[in-house]
Amino acid sequence: MVARDESDVVTKPSPRSVADTVSRLTELLDARGIKLFAVIDQRAEARDAGLQLRETVLVIFGDPTAGSEINLLYSGDGGVTWAPPLKLAAYTTAEPHHANPAMALTQDGNRLLVSYYVQQIDERLRTDIARLRVAGNHLRLEGVDRLSSTAFNLTPSNNPFPVPGNPFLTLSYDLGFTSCYDIGEYQSIGVSRRPGDTSGPIVAAWGDNRRTWTSPSDSTAPGTHAQADVFSRRLDDEE
Repeated sequence: MVARDESDVVTKPSPRSVADTVSRLTELLDARGIKLFAVIDQRAEARDAGLQLRETVLVIFGDPTAGSEINLLYSGDGGVTWAPPLKLAAYTTAEPHHANPAMALTQDGNRLLVSYYVQQIDERLRTDIARLRVAGNHLRLEGVDRLSSTAFNLTPSNNPFPVPGNPFLTLSYDLGFTSCYDIGEYQSIGVSRRPGDTSGPIVAAWGDNRRTWTSPSDSTAPGTHAQADVFSRRLDDEE
């Protein structure tokens, strides 16, 4: 596990309501071409678990121009002030792309887990999971672990298949799916909803192409190649 510390916190008061602040923020992200992954109403999540929490909103986004990074934006006071973006997964030469995150809070609202895909320089994918603590008005990244036990290839999901009237048509090797749909069910992560249960269970699932499939000779992608599956892993017994 790689431990990291985010000690510098900058807060900026907002004169708007929580809803207006979040709306304005997401508009700014869109205007600047920054990918918005999710907006999490933490008070609603706490209410569903039978807990009381002031208005608290978590916005997760990434900047496509920075090599598909993943950043977290957090407010612990209902959007009045915001912690600076926490770079959860940074662009590097060895790991240029990070995408499709899923996130979940533990039942007590003190721990946050985020799983996501990493595309390595060899173009193979893997899944990682980040563990964070809610610390006042900011998030503290405690570490990042590998979620999948191995990296895997993309499936042949964008194969040229020109036809009259559409010379640029592409098809997946699996005609039941649209072209470029590759990693199945993407990411999901869930924690226990039982009142008072702060330790588990925590289960993560993701689309995984480590297994292979041999397509017939008349397929759009004949031969042996990666096959999409869904894998899962229970995490609470590792804490």
